[in-house]
Amino acid sequence: MASISWNKEVDIIDDNLYYMNELMQDPVAEETLNKWKDWVEHNLNKILSQYMIPEGMIIQAGVWNGDFYSVLKDIFGWERCIGFDIVKYTEDDSVIYSDFRDLKDEHQLPCALFYNGMGNWLYNKKSKTSGLEYAKRNLVKGGLYLDSIHMDTTILKDVEGLNYMATYDDRLIILRKE
Repeated sequence: MASISWNKEVDIIDDNLYYMNELMQDPVAEETLNKWKDWVEHNLNKILSQYMIPEGMIIQAGVWNGDFYSVLKDIFGWERCIGFDIVKYTEDDSVIYSDFRDLKDEHQLPCALFYNGMGNWLYNKKSKTSGLEYAKRNLVKGGLYLDSIHMDTTILKDVEGLNYMATYDDRLIILRKE
C-alpha cells in the first residue's frame, strides 16, 4: 500500500486509493475521526431539526465507512438516501461505488441535502469542488449543503448560489440553496 504524500496539488485519492486505511493507522488521525463520529451521532439530528428540509434525495459523496451516512439514513430513512464512494469500504446497497468526479454527471438527482464527505479542502480540492458543483446544480430551493470544515473556518462563506447559514463547533458548515 502506498503511503500518503500530502501533495496539495494532487487529491489524496489519486495518490493512494485506500488512503483512509493508511490514515487510520495513525493513532492521532484515528482518534480525530472517532471524535468526529461521536460528534455527528450526538449533534447532527439536533442541528438538522432546526432547518426545514425540502423534498428530494439525501446524498453523501464520500461515504467511507458509513458512520455519517448511517446517521443520515436514521434521520431521513434509507429509501431517501444515496451515497457515493470510490472504494467499497462498507457493504451498503444504497452506495454507488465509483469516482464521484466522473460519476456525478450520470446521477443528476433533485437533492434536499448534500453532504460533501470527500476528505478536506486542502488535500482533496478537485474532489471537494466536484461535490460542491454537484450540490449547486442539484440542490432544490431551500436544500442544504453540509461540509466538514476540518478546522478551516474561513471556507465556504461566500459561495455563489448558496447562502451561509452556520458553522457548528468549528466542525460542520451548512449552506442553503437560494
